[in-house]
Amino acid sequence: MSTKKHKILMIGPVPPQIGGLETFMADLLASDLSSYVDLVHLNNTKPAVHRRAKYKAPDGYAASFRRNVFLSAISYSYSVWFFFKFLFLLTFWHFDIIHIHTVDYTSFWEKCPFILAARFRRIAVVLHIHAASFDAFYRDSSPRIKKWIRYFLKICNRLIVLSASWGKFFSGIVGPEKICVVPNGIDLRPFKIDSVPRQKAVLFLGEISRRKGIDDFLHAVALVQSLGHSFIYHIVGPGEIDRAQQIARGLGLGDGLTFWGPLTGVDKNRLLLSSSCFVLPSHAEGLPISILEAFACGLAVISTRVGGIPELIVEEENGFLLQPGDVASLAKCIVRIMTENKLARRMAEKNLKLAGELYDINKCARSIDQIYCRMLGMDPK
Repeated sequence: MSTKKHKILMIGPVPPQIGGLETFMADLLASDLSSYVDLVHLNNTKPAVHRRAKYKAPDGYAASFRRNVFLSAISYSYSVWFFFKFLFLLTFWHFDIIHIHTVDYTSFWEKCPFILAARFRRIAVVLHIHAASFDAFYRDSSPRIKKWIRYFLKICNRLIVLSASWGKFFSGIVGPEKICVVPNGIDLRPFKIDSVPRQKAVLFLGEISRRKGIDDFLHAVALVQSLGHSFIYHIVGPGEIDRAQQIARGLGLGDGLTFWGPLTGVDKNRLLLSSSCFVLPSHAEGLPISILEAFACGLAVISTRVGGIPELIVEEENGFLLQPGDVASLAKCIVRIMTENKLARRMAEKNLKLAGELYDINKCARSIDQIYCRMLGMDPK
C-alpha cells in the first residue's frame, strides 16, 4: 500500500444526515484509508435539509422533487457554498486526485461543476456512484440531456460503481476501461453478535418510501397475520412515515408493529442485533448498506432482484430474493425464516462469515487505494 504518497480531496456527506451514503462515508473516513493517503474531506451535508427531515416526519428522497421553493432555494444555496469552498481548496492546496461521491438526478448535476473545475486544473477525478436509479435517470432523459450525462461521465478518469451489474450498465456509456467495481463496506466493530437477546422480530431498515418497498412490506405483514402468525415488526428510517402509518392502520396492523422513525448508533444497532429477520423489498437499489449491517448482525435477509442485491444474496443459502412487488412470496419467506429455525440459523451463520470476509470497510479502503495507485502510475502493493 502507498503511505502518504498522494493527496486526495474526498467530497461527500456524513452523518447526522441519515442514509446509506452518509453511513458509508463516515465509515470510510474512519477506516485505514487515511493511513494510506493524505486525505482531506469536504463535507457537503446540507444541515437545513437535515433539520427539516429530522423534526417533521420527512418525505425523504422519494418525494424530494415535491419539496417547496423555499427548501429548494436553501438546498441549492448550500450547493453553491460547497462549490466555493471547493474552489478555495483548489487555489491553496495541491491535490493528486479529487474523489467525488454522488447518486443520481439533482445530486449528479450538483457535482458536475466540481468535475469541470477539477479537470480544468488537470486534476484526476474519481466519481464514486452510489445511485439506486441512475439507469432510470439516464433512460428517461431527453437525447440532449443524455449527451451531457455522457460528457460528464467520460471526462472523469475513473468511475467507481458498487456491483458488477452497475459496472455493465456504465460500461455501456463510457466503456469498460474506466470502470472500477468496489462493493460497499461497513465498520464491523459496533456489531457484537452476543450483546443483545434475540426476539421473534422482523426488521425493515431504510427510507420509508415506495422505492424501498414499504407498501409491499406492510401488505406482506397483513398477509402473514391473516395466516395466524404473530411476530414483532420494527420499521426504522426516515421518509414518508405518515403515509406508511396510514396504510398500516387501513390494513388493521396494530399491536406488534412499531414505527421508530430514523435511528442511528446504539439505538439502531440494538434493533438489528435483537431481530431475527431483515427485509428490504426495494424496487431500485445500488448496494444497500443496511443489508451489510444485517449480515454483520447475523440476520437472514429477504430482498429483491434489483441493483447489486443479487450479488449479495444466494437463494436459500443466506437469504431469499424476490421480484419487486411480489407480496405473496414476501409473506411466505417471512414465515419460513421465522418458523424454520435451522434455515434461519444457517443463513445467519453464512451472512456473519460474508460480512467479515468481504464487506469490512478496511477491505473497501484497500481497494480504493489500489485504484489511486494505478491512476498515478504507482505499484499497488
